[in-house]
Amino acid sequence: MTVILATFTPTKGKEDEVENMLLRLVKKVRDKEPRIEIFKPYKAVRHADGCPEFCVYQRYPDEQTLDQHRHSEHYKSLIEEAISKGHLTTSPHYRRVGSNTESIVNDMSFWRNLGYDDWTYLYGSLEEQKSR
Repeated sequence: MTVILATFTPTKGKEDEVENMLLRLVKKVRDKEPRIEIFKPYKAVRHADGCPEFCVYQRYPDEQTLDQHRHSEHYKSLIEEAISKGHLTTSPHYRRVGSNTESIVNDMSFWRNLGYDDWTYLYGSLEEQKSR
C-alpha cells in the first residue's frame, strides 16, 4: 500500500480555479482509475499568510497504480493546464505519509504536524462520488 499527500499551491487569486480543477480530477479518477482506493481533496491554510493550499490524500494498492495515475493523460493534462494558465505556482509536491493515517487525516493534529492551522474537507471525494 502506498499513501501520498499531494500539495497544490495556487497562485494568489486563483484559488477557485485550483479547487475546481481538483474536483474535476476527482471525477476523472473515479471514472478512469478504479484501483485507486482513496482520493480525498482538502483545503488547508496557514494563518501566517492566509493563503490556502490544496492537499489530496491518496491511497494506492501498490506503486504501479501510483505510477499509472501520475502518467495518466487526464492527470497530466489537468496539471499542465493549471500551470500554463498560471493557476498553480509550481508542480504539485508529493509526500509519503504512513499507511495508518487514514483514521487521523480528519484530526487537527495531522494538519498541525504539516504546518497548517486550519483545513476543510472538499466535497467530491472518490468515496462520496462512488456512493451516488
